[in-house]
Amino acid sequence: MGIRTVHPLARRDLTAKRIISGSPAASNVSDPVPPPGFRLDPVYWEPQIYQYDVRELWLGMVTEAAHLAQNPGNEPVTTVEIFHLVISNTAIHLFGRDFMLTHNTLVWALWEIGRRMALLYPFPQRIPFFDGLIKTSAGTVGHFRGIPPTHTMITSNSSSHGAITARLRRDNSANLVARANQGSRPCREDPDLVVHYQFLGQQLPPGDTFTAFLKAQIFFSEYDADRADVSILAFGMNRRVRLAVHRDAAGSGGNGLKWRHAWMAVRTVWTELMIGYSYDAKGYVDPIRLESLSFTLRYKNVIVGRGSLSP
Repeated sequence: MGIRTVHPLARRDLTAKRIISGSPAASNVSDPVPPPGFRLDPVYWEPQIYQYDVRELWLGMVTEAAHLAQNPGNEPVTTVEIFHLVISNTAIHLFGRDFMLTHNTLVWALWEIGRRMALLYPFPQRIPFFDGLIKTSAGTVGHFRGIPPTHTMITSNSSSHGAITARLRRDNSANLVARANQGSRPCREDPDLVVHYQFLGQQLPPGDTFTAFLKAQIFFSEYDADRADVSILAFGMNRRVRLAVHRDAAGSGGNGLKWRHAWMAVRTVWTELMIGYSYDAKGYVDPIRLESLSFTLRYKNVIVGRGSLSP
């Protein structure tokens, strides 16, 4: 098995066809079904080793799940996936065992890790170093493990009991001004696809919001990128937040929304609108904003889809 180092915010080639790992007609769009026997067991949390910045880790986990979701869902992971967090000198290693770990199962694993950390360490707490095993009915199929940073400091916060924390670069969050309540963002992978958004003012439970975006990546791992039957209803861990994306059937561009467009749009909403991260600045440019919103998707100036994030 080889090693592939991945920056989770790297540009992705979305032109390749992917095979479908599940039957769309047989599945409920609001509730994807995990692989048979799927579970994480055991999972270890070790705050004495290291503590992650929650904003950075949430950004990295969703974008890594998005990266994995663009691979054929039912094909085995043939490399050691290493994804780096964007501000601290930290990484997460994802290993498969004997080619039994599929990309879809690995996306499910990131969802389950995220669900557990959001329950155990509610926002804005730091998240401890973690590692554990990925299992299905076939047995142990994979392993995940955090990697502490190469440059660290000992925190003076007595509540952390001397744990190592990352020295963040370009983290000027306290000085940021909230983005406009409405606007538009072109998608980095295809600037012809533009997200027109409007924040609606209702604060959302952070853990549910984070896990709703993780759940959306499971949909993307199960459908061919060039299909036009987009219908996503991704719930957060307690079903208190829902992320919906669908084609605009009433509009002239209703058949123009492909799954790859929805993937780009969801990643743009999470990375740039929710988290406030800028690809160009390579850092945070807006405060984190976990708030309800609606959005319209235009491709080459034609409305092709709509979406929302709501309770």
